[in-house]
Amino acid sequence: MREHSPHLPVILLTGNDNDETATQAVQRGAQDYLVKGQVAAGLITRSIRYAIEREKLLTQLENSLKEIKVLQGLLPICMHCKKIRDDQGVWTQMEAYISRHSEAEFTHSLCAECASKFYPRYVKKTE
Repeated sequence: MREHSPHLPVILLTGNDNDETATQAVQRGAQDYLVKGQVAAGLITRSIRYAIEREKLLTQLENSLKEIKVLQGLLPICMHCKKIRDDQGVWTQMEAYISRHSEAEFTHSLCAECASKFYPRYVKKTE
């Protein structure tokens, strides 16, 4: 069933009260495992609600992992201005690209080398 409809939450309802079968069902994609004769109406409602929420979380996790893979791959970067080229060939400022693909926040400063090179009169010389 997961193969046909991968994002459809599945709850297995069976007459078999076997922990091994329950574990296998969950490992193969079922969100829950209920045994006939041991299920109250409230438990069915809760199981359905939880299965839907777990499926939403799994989908969010899968999407997040796809976004992380984007950042793990090779990023074409301009050696002069440091812009990054995306999959559509658009060049974007590095901070904007990374912000769109992660939750990273940026602060800016000057390293000692750039401060000396671009603002030499403000850099205190050490001897």
